[in-house]
Parts: sequence; structure tokens; C-alpha cells
Amino acid sequence: MLIRHRRRLRNLLIALPALSVATCGESGEPPATAPAVVDARLTRHLLGRYEPAAYHEYRGAVVGDQIVFHRPRRIGAARVLGDFTAYHFDARTRRLLQVRRPERPGLPEHLPEVIARWRAEALAEGEVRFSELVYIQPDSPVFELDPVPVHPCWVVASEVDGFLRLLVVDAVSGIVLGTGVPPPA
Repeated sequence: MLIRHRRRLRNLLIALPALSVATCGESGEPPATAPAVVDARLTRHLLGRYEPAAYHEYRGAVVGDQIVFHRPRRIGAARVLGDFTAYHFDARTRRLLQVRRPERPGLPEHLPEVIARWRAEALAEGEVRFSELVYIQPDSPVFELDPVPVHPCWVVASEVDGFLRLLVVDAVSGIVLGTGVPPPA
């Protein structure tokens, strides 16, 4: 079953921290229904005036009565978890409601020299499903590592006995730092 839904699981893992922050209300609870994806024309129409050179880098979703566009920050090839730009529009009037840009201080301007993806994947058990280079968020619900890594990390998702496992490898030293909590199947 994981093989058939590999792309959806990868997208969920990637979007989970950012979309939950971008879409949750004051209660912190996610919406009851899954967000609908926004097409490229609407993205260009709404974001074109605010992000004329980068609107194509945003992913959009209709969440309740809002259209939310989200783009994570990147340092080189590494995605910075918890650092993003999100535009919230009223779904009916298409009026801009809010722009959110939480920034993580203390990160480098450039990506340091990192180990190859295949080296990190070789440390994982089972069949590797995907891997991604990320800077882990300090208060991440997926990666509860203490201390929080200062270097970028390879997150390697693999299937072992029908279950998804997330392995966290320091991308500079190549040392296994721990595991993450995979999203529910």
C-alpha cells in the first residue's frame, strides 16, 4: 500500500509542518476537511502582484474560507522547516487577508559541504522511499531531537516490514542523529 501512495506520503511529510502552521486557527487545530489544491492560473492571478518573479514557487490550497499559498525557505538545496512565506486570501472576494513570514534566526547564508544523498540512504534499513535535505525546526512535532541539529540533515524515509521509518542523518558529519515520527498511513 505504501508503494502506491509514495508520492502522497512524501508530499504530506514535506507539507505537514508548514501547512499546519499556515492553516490552523487560534485553537491550533487543523481544519476538519482536507484542503483543495489551487491551480496555476489562480496562483498567478492572486500572487502575481505580490511575488511577480517567484509566484510559481508557491503551492496553494483552499482551506475553509481562505486560499493559502505557501513557500518554504531554502538554503541551497536544503529546505528550512518552520521558515516560510504564506499568503492568505479570502476565498470569496480574493482579497489579501494576511502575509506570514516567520523567520528562523541563526542559520547560515549558504549550505555547507554535505555528504551525498546515497551515503545517507545507505544508513537506512529497508527499502528507501525518499530522502530530503532539511534544516530541522527546533519545536518540530515530527523530529523531536535533543539537541536540535545545527547542520542540515538528510531525512531518509524507508519502508521496513510495511511501516514507514524516518531516519535523521547529520548531512555534514554523516552521523545518525535519531528518528522521526512518520505521518499516519
